[in-house]
Amino acid sequence: MAIQNRRGAYGNFDPTKMVAGEFAVVQDNDPNSSTGRSLYICFEPGVVKRVADYEDIQDMVAEVAEEYVEDFDEAVTALTTLIPATEQAKDDANAAAASVQTLLSGHNTSLGFGYGECGTSSTTADKTVSITGFSLAEGGIVSVRFTNETASFSTLNINSTGAKSVRYMNSSSVSGVLRAGDTGTFIYDGTYYHLIAIDRMRPIWINLGTVSSLPINKNNSIIKANMKCVKAVLGTPSAQTGDWTVTTSNGSLTVDGTISGSTTLEIMLESVVSVTIS
Repeated sequence: MAIQNRRGAYGNFDPTKMVAGEFAVVQDNDPNSSTGRSLYICFEPGVVKRVADYEDIQDMVAEVAEEYVEDFDEAVTALTTLIPATEQAKDDANAAAASVQTLLSGHNTSLGFGYGECGTSSTTADKTVSITGFSLAEGGIVSVRFTNETASFSTLNINSTGAKSVRYMNSSSVSGVLRAGDTGTFIYDGTYYHLIAIDRMRPIWINLGTVSSLPINKNNSIIKANMKCVKAVLGTPSAQTGDWTVTTSNGSLTVDGTISGSTTLEIMLESVVSVTIS
């Protein structure tokens, strides 16, 4: 069969009347073409496919390119919107890292926190400490290692911020509480430095001298109400002829029991910290 070609307006285009291999030329009004003109080929009656020409390809490329451009513009806009948030997140992360580093360094001196060492002599009641960058602040906590025993202790002056009275067990009696090498932790309440914790490298041994009979009651300036006896040694074992006990209360030591002759008495004390801040 000879190949036939049809032509005419799109309104007259009827694929069912075409035969296989036939072309149909639409001369105007084709809604599928930007020019209204198009070319169709028939594979069987009613089954046709439009053939793209050069102009159609140009239109399709331009349409696809326009969609890609729009998508790209939207992506750029979204990225531009995210950049400030990303920069802010970066700044926040850096600030958080700096805060963590400050905490890890052990103190924040500008808020009244820190660590220092006190070399003030044992007999000087006004203790001084140097902590770089320290600022006095209510609620600040500082730890101080004492090179010498605090046989006399009434005030603490850190970085020349002023001599502030020291309290322990809500009492101003802190002399002798800290031994050489001890580290005391203080909290500042706006008026006083309260000693709230003591880190000792070793226990306190006290030699109370010679005793010849029991029971005894002996006062000692080093024995404080906050201390308890954890061990006692009465001379040599041969000096003990009966059971004996040792107790401490309100700065006094009481030893009950029986001994034969005279002997020395040594006790080991530990601090019991219980602080009320008022």
